[in-house]
Amino acid sequence: MKTRRNLKRPRSYAEKDLGSYDSQTEDSDVPWIKKLPTPKKGRKYSSAGRSSRKKTSQNSQNFVSSLDEKECNLYRSVANLKSALKQIVKKFAKKVEEAEEKSLTEITNFFTQTAGSKKYIKVDQIMDGDKDELEEDVTQSYDLSMKQYPLAPDAKGAQAKAINKLSKRLRDFWGKLIQEMSDSEKFDVFMDHCFEWLKCLCKSKQLALRHACSSNAYWIVEGLIAIASPLQDEIEGKEKQLNSTKAKGTKNKLSKDIQDLEGRVQALNEFMKKGFESVFVHRYRDSKPVVRELSLSSLGLWMKSYPTYFLKNDFLKYFGWCLSDEDASVRLAVLGAINELMQDEEKVEVMGSFVERFMPRFLEMVDDRDSAVACRAVETATIFVRNDLLDDDQGSNIPALVWDHNDDVSAAAAEFVLADTFAADEDSEVDTDAKAIDDLKEIVELFKDNYPALEEEGTVVNFPAAVDKLISAIFSGLPLLQDWKLFNETLLSSSTKKKKGRSKSASWEDDQLEIISYILLSSIKVACGVGLKPVKGKKRKKKEEDEIEKNKKRISKLIGKQLPSLLNTYEAEGKTILPLVQLPRYFDLEHYASSESKAFKQTLKALKSVYLKHVDAEILTEIVRTVGCLANGDHDLTEDIEQFITDLSTIVAQQLSDFDLKESAKDPDELDGIKTAVLRLKLLCNGRDCSAAVNMDFKELIKTHLVDVDGDYELGSDLLELEYLCAIWGFLNEEEASETVEHRINFLYETIGHVLASPNTSEKAKRKVCKLAATLFISSINGRIPSPSEGLRENFKSYVASVLEAKEEDSMDLEFVTNIGSLALAYPEFSEISHNLLSYYSTWGGDYTATLKGIMGEMKKLHGPSTLLEAQLGALKQVYKKADEDSKSKDTTDIANKFALLFSFSKNVSFTKLFKDGVEFAVSEGIDFLDCGLLPFVKRASDKQLRDMYRHMFLLVRKLEDEDENKPGVESFLLSIKKLIQRKASSRATMPPPAPINKSALEEKKRRRSSRKKSEQDKENQPEENEEMDGEEEVVEEEEEEEEEEDNEGEEEDEEEDEDELEDEKDQEEEEEEEEAEEEQMEVEGSQDIDATQELPKRRRSKRRRR
Repeated sequence: MKTRRNLKRPRSYAEKDLGSYDSQTEDSDVPWIKKLPTPKKGRKYSSAGRSSRKKTSQNSQNFVSSLDEKECNLYRSVANLKSALKQIVKKFAKKVEEAEEKSLTEITNFFTQTAGSKKYIKVDQIMDGDKDELEEDVTQSYDLSMKQYPLAPDAKGAQAKAINKLSKRLRDFWGKLIQEMSDSEKFDVFMDHCFEWLKCLCKSKQLALRHACSSNAYWIVEGLIAIASPLQDEIEGKEKQLNSTKAKGTKNKLSKDIQDLEGRVQALNEFMKKGFESVFVHRYRDSKPVVRELSLSSLGLWMKSYPTYFLKNDFLKYFGWCLSDEDASVRLAVLGAINELMQDEEKVEVMGSFVERFMPRFLEMVDDRDSAVACRAVETATIFVRNDLLDDDQGSNIPALVWDHNDDVSAAAAEFVLADTFAADEDSEVDTDAKAIDDLKEIVELFKDNYPALEEEGTVVNFPAAVDKLISAIFSGLPLLQDWKLFNETLLSSSTKKKKGRSKSASWEDDQLEIISYILLSSIKVACGVGLKPVKGKKRKKKEEDEIEKNKKRISKLIGKQLPSLLNTYEAEGKTILPLVQLPRYFDLEHYASSESKAFKQTLKALKSVYLKHVDAEILTEIVRTVGCLANGDHDLTEDIEQFITDLSTIVAQQLSDFDLKESAKDPDELDGIKTAVLRLKLLCNGRDCSAAVNMDFKELIKTHLVDVDGDYELGSDLLELEYLCAIWGFLNEEEASETVEHRINFLYETIGHVLASPNTSEKAKRKVCKLAATLFISSINGRIPSPSEGLRENFKSYVASVLEAKEEDSMDLEFVTNIGSLALAYPEFSEISHNLLSYYSTWGGDYTATLKGIMGEMKKLHGPSTLLEAQLGALKQVYKKADEDSKSKDTTDIANKFALLFSFSKNVSFTKLFKDGVEFAVSEGIDFLDCGLLPFVKRASDKQLRDMYRHMFLLVRKLEDEDENKPGVESFLLSIKKLIQRKASSRATMPPPAPINKSALEEKKRRRSSRKKSEQDKENQPEENEEMDGEEEVVEEEEEEEEEEDNEGEEEDEEEDEDELEDEKDQEEEEEEEEAEEEQMEVEGSQDIDATQELPKRRRSKRRRR
């Protein structure tokens, strides 16, 4: 039974039954793209049919052949995929022998028909007419605005597939035709005629004619190559026999055979030369890049298939000239053809002089503005390296591309680096350990040579990110990066040599050791699956997961055992210690705590020593993160870690209490010590509960350093954050808030208010306090923390508004924007802030745009599309009000288009409220807001919403007086909505009809299925009479159960399909009733009396299938 799921798709023009070569098919029945059938009124269509339906050209009827001559059936027969191509070729070849003029006329019209031409050239015009005049007539027969034709390269979807099939069909046709006619007496005449007319037609101003005729010419050359190439191979084989044989008779016979074959090859080569000079020489520099790309791709194919004739400098020079083509697709095609040719070592030797001549241009192209071309150029340079075509000083700019923002370019540059720097010499025997050390030095030098330039250009964010990018790119091709033992020995032995007083020339330099430590961390991250992934969007396989677990155990064993020694060795080295303290995060903690428990405890001890020795916030933060990771792990030493945190927080708190906090401002050294202790204690409290160790009163110190002019705002903000953390831990540890904790929260609110209102406080201090305030406000929503006062909230909103209105991207903090966005999401009272924030979408650029986009996504997810639409409309209103008169419409349109993209794939989103509010705003503030602010959303509205919008605007037009200046703008917007409704209706009108539903058959199937289920339930309820069964009976019963389960599964699937069909039919009836009710309502309202509404097409819509 046919269902909506297996509805046949409309066939393309190439798949339609166009009749055999000798058939007298009517021209009107042979469109090159089949027109979709128009459904009957009131029919219902499924979503499956809609999603599978491909959009075809509205002007497809323009390509319907309107030829009057019945002789021109060759193109139709070839385009028919069901017809036998071999028979078509034989009949046409016979026709060439018997009726030369008619056949030449038909092949000429074949050329024009492949270009979509409706012009028919008659026999007398071809035989006696002027070719240039005929070419002008064919060109003028075209609609010059036409962009689609049978071989159009820019088609998409089903049409592109059909065109690809047709192109393959035409290529096969020419190959078989030339093979069939190669021994014919008329072959020379036929080839001369084809190339003369193709040369003439390729001069046309019409792109379709030039592109299609060039394709035909190149397919003819391919057909000639298919004959000449085997003949050339046969000649080479016979020449080898001639050189090896001594018999005179055999030599004479072979010489004669070779002479005959060479004559045939020479004749074929002449035709290839004619095709090359007639078409290629002119079309490789065509004004349209699609023709140039086709020409050069074909030349590369000829060189690959027939290198004896085409792989010469006389032809290669065209590749060299087109390396500088203005269009990226042409440059890409040239590089692709060259790379394909150089896969063969024999061809590389022939191309040596060509490569040497154009080598400077090849190396320039690695910095091409088009990423795809740059990637292909780097691949070409890699081929040069593997074939020893690059000098030592050439390609020095390629390794820096490993850090390129484009992943493809980065991967290609990594392949170049591996081939150029780390490729093993197969001829020489090298010590493995010595080579590993040399390779490690090469990696270090590679990074040192390129990172300073990258830092100046701003290509990478920071030093660790640059190392991560390099290692993730070359990790899979360099086994050295998984030699953990080598890294241990290198780091420990180098430090030992320095301590013993040896010269630095015998060991590594300090900056090199820093890079090695980061290389160790990056390689471990990649091995554990947390580095930069070379392939995005792919889910790991089980084999890869097992490999990651295996790597973690190896790392825990080899690195974990030596980690205490590494930490103790480099505890005073600020730059080298930073990556080392991060290593335990990637261990297999269960294995590390059980098998290496001693090393585990020594690592904690070493981390404590490093934490108390360093004052750098980055190092302290990474240590806290590592300790938190160890504490959250599944192992038996969690108590040791908790004790470690308690001891460390007690030590730091004691250090802080030893200072005289009141007199600290007088001594700079003591002030630095207080700041370090507060920072350490704050970071510890941020990760774990250390509030018990903090039993000091910092209130006066906070006010002194935050509110006073001479205060240290960093110390004051750190103390305020520490106070906040202690309060939060207090709330989490107690079921009901104590007076002490509530007092702390109130103190925080009071301090924030003083800071924001004080004119003496610096802007940086206010910005830091503002972040803390946003976090506090969000935390107060659940009711556990007291809510801020109304005055504080108003003060906070006014400050945020002043910051956003400054429009200074340099002073804008990304974390500040994130916190404000989170506050607007959580607090409905701050919705106006979100309007102000979103009004700068795409204004600041970079990470800010991505952050605001994430905020909008969360708003849509948490509060629904209506809340997001309200915020977006508020932002658009602010943009429209603030922008200058000249740029008002443009700025609003740009942001509105980007806002509307968030609803690209959303279904059942109502734009009605946004529409009505926007119309009200437009009438009062500016009527052009309808087009620049609302139209992008209206385009994404459903058919029902569009009709409601039309009705709303129609009534508005009636209310406006003729003298009202807003009336022309409203009428124009009304017309835009009407066009959208008509477009949707015409799109649905081309939808293929569904298969008819057999109600009686569905009801009968459902009845039988329900009766079968009822009998099964009755059988299950009956008690079993025989509890013991023989082995054979058990086997039979199991088999029956398996068969029954399979039948039930199939029946369930059928039942789902049947229910879907019945539900669709029911929905159809409901929709028809709704339409009738709406029409009656429209009549009551009086809108049917207006002529404009009579032009609207009748609504017909389909609901999505419900699963």
